[in-house]
Amino acid sequence: MATLEQIETALRAADAAGNVEDARRLAQAYATTRDSLAAPAGAFDDVRAGVSSTDRTGAAPAPKQRTAGQRFVREVLGLGTRNVVEGAADLVGILYDPIADGVNWLGEKGPTTNSLITGQRERYFPRQARARDVSDMILDGIGVPKPETAEERVAGDVGRALTGQALTMGAGTLLQTARGAGAAAAAPTTGNALARMGDFLTAQPVQQAIAAGGGALASGAAREAGFGPGGQALAGLAGALTPAGLAAAGAAGLRGLVRGRSGAGMQQAIDDFAAVGATPSVGQASGNALIQGGENLLSKFPTSAGVVNRFAEGQADDIGAGLQAAAERLSPRASAERAGRAIDRGITGEGGFKEQTKAVQTRLYDTLDAQIDPAKRIGITNAERALPEINPAIPGAPNLSPLFQNARIRNIEGALQRDAWGAEAVGTRPGMPQVIDDARGTLQAQTDDIARINTEVAAEIQRKNVLRTALGQKPIEFVPYPEMGKPEIDNEIFALLNGKADGKLPYEALKKLRTLVGQEIENAGLMSDVPRSKWRALYGALAQDMRVAAEEAGPEAVRAWTRANNYTKHLISRMDAIVHVVDKNGGPEAVFNAALSGTRDGGTTLRAVMQSLPKEGQRAVTASVIKRMGLATPGGQDAAGDVFSAATFMTNWNRLSKEARAALFDRYGKDFSANMDRVARVASNIKEGARVYANPSGTADRAAALTYGGSLVASMFDPTLISTGGVIGGGAVARYLGGKLTDPDFVRWLANTTAVPAGAALASIQSLRALGQRQGDAELVQAADQLEAQYRESNGARTGN
Repeated sequence: MATLEQIETALRAADAAGNVEDARRLAQAYATTRDSLAAPAGAFDDVRAGVSSTDRTGAAPAPKQRTAGQRFVREVLGLGTRNVVEGAADLVGILYDPIADGVNWLGEKGPTTNSLITGQRERYFPRQARARDVSDMILDGIGVPKPETAEERVAGDVGRALTGQALTMGAGTLLQTARGAGAAAAAPTTGNALARMGDFLTAQPVQQAIAAGGGALASGAAREAGFGPGGQALAGLAGALTPAGLAAAGAAGLRGLVRGRSGAGMQQAIDDFAAVGATPSVGQASGNALIQGGENLLSKFPTSAGVVNRFAEGQADDIGAGLQAAAERLSPRASAERAGRAIDRGITGEGGFKEQTKAVQTRLYDTLDAQIDPAKRIGITNAERALPEINPAIPGAPNLSPLFQNARIRNIEGALQRDAWGAEAVGTRPGMPQVIDDARGTLQAQTDDIARINTEVAAEIQRKNVLRTALGQKPIEFVPYPEMGKPEIDNEIFALLNGKADGKLPYEALKKLRTLVGQEIENAGLMSDVPRSKWRALYGALAQDMRVAAEEAGPEAVRAWTRANNYTKHLISRMDAIVHVVDKNGGPEAVFNAALSGTRDGGTTLRAVMQSLPKEGQRAVTASVIKRMGLATPGGQDAAGDVFSAATFMTNWNRLSKEARAALFDRYGKDFSANMDRVARVASNIKEGARVYANPSGTADRAAALTYGGSLVASMFDPTLISTGGVIGGGAVARYLGGKLTDPDFVRWLANTTAVPAGAALASIQSLRALGQRQGDAELVQAADQLEAQYRESNGARTGN
């Protein structure tokens, strides 16, 4: 067997050669040999039994006997002082120990030959003590006693935990004080941060103290029982959470029994009711069918009916008042009549939709007109083609066709043909009257010349015939040149004009014709002799003929025509949507009802009407709808006529399509629309809850009253009056339940999330950190830090900080 000197020499040689693996094996061999030489065989042969162990899990020596005064000084002054100092050191260690551990890690050297031989890591500078080590060294130095028994050690754990808890809460109090003193001079955000930290540290002091002491007691007892660090951690957490957990478990059980939806769902229902100025019952907030059925039964039971029904009536009044207030804010004294007048005024009145859009349309076409000469001849090809299509004849039945055609359109078609192709229209062109006069004068001069010639020729022939007669010759027959009278001259003028016909109209005439057709579209109603569809087809054809004129005039004219034509096209579409509204007979209420027609399947008419109204008119319409939506039917109304009915509201709400709701409610901001959705959810909640155990015939309340009254009378024949007390007690319980199920505070309590109190959670985290520090377990300390950070974040979010 190699000696220590031989192994050391070989180890140094391997280290110098850089052979790490050999050096490691030689170092292990050196340590094994050294240990075996340090404990020779037989060294402990004289030891037989009764070895005392310093392990806390083994048999401890019997405590020293002391007098009462000595015990007081030792346990109260000595051990109490140690517990307080060590508790403060543990609290300081939260910040100091990670720094000391980091410094110690940086101070260690890498593996060297000497450290491998001796088994001790070499350092650049001495190791720094942790906070608890420093406090123990000081206390040991001045002779402060240490715990000797398991009871004293566990009591020390509790004392240190309570000391740390007290100091933590003291720090929180100082931070709260700093909010009022120093934060005034600091930035507001700094003051808020100090306040939140102080509130966090001082939350629920009694719960914190109980949880801290319970956690330390359970953890210490687990250690003395021989549990490892993990078992001690679990015991500490259980001990800290048990007092708060029992209370939380009871609350959770009741909430779980009542809830038909989550706590968040209940809170949402409460918020919905609050938004419309009301509070829900437990059944309405929870959505629990069992609770809702119980509320309905209580509403019919004699002793509780008054409480529950008064709540329901008050709730309906609150919701109805909220809707009425919302309508009043939009438009004071809104009604169907006012809304109908607002619609009529907003569309056809002075300064209304028609007048405003007409001005815009005129301005756009004026821009086009500036690009085209008014006298320019414009073809009407599209109009000529459209007229026979929109007013067709019956093929092969020329006599029947006029009887089934629209006479006005047929007359327009004929007149347009004559104006485009007729001689009369040609005569109206600029300069044509002078041309006609000149032609007529020329023709008349020609006639006059022929007459003069005829006269002269006739006189000459007559002289010749006198001579010829004297000579016995045959007279010459006079044949005059043809002369033109007025009819012949008119025919010549007519032929002249026909030759100048081109099938066109002046741009000014075409523009005027289009304007007149547009007016017919605006004014066409249900009783018009020409349907709007025919006018629209003719208007479109004329617009296309105008586009040809714009294209001939240039790009700028085309752009102007496009803008004007697109605007007019949208305007006509809008008018098509609202014409039956503004033309509705029956007064303003009929106009209002016509605006809301078809809202189940869509919102085209309503949207067109709303877009055509000024802001005041839009508000009047929406306010009138809101006021009407929730009014109960006449049979359920009071003298004032403003009773709210959830069933009526939901019926009217469901009659409105999604598009119609958007047209009514989305134009006043997202909050307004969201509040209307909330009203709908509230009304649906009330309506659905009322269906549970419903008794439409109304016999349930009468049956309940008769049954209770009969039971009460029958119980009076019991000499002991026990049954009477039971009946009366049952009635009292029913009344109590009716009050409780409609109590807003009770409803809000049920909606709260079941959670361990903040004080218990904080104390549990601190107990976990203290255990990690005692065991030197960095992972436990790190876990406690992470838990505290997460809890602080969630607590801040829950409190709105």
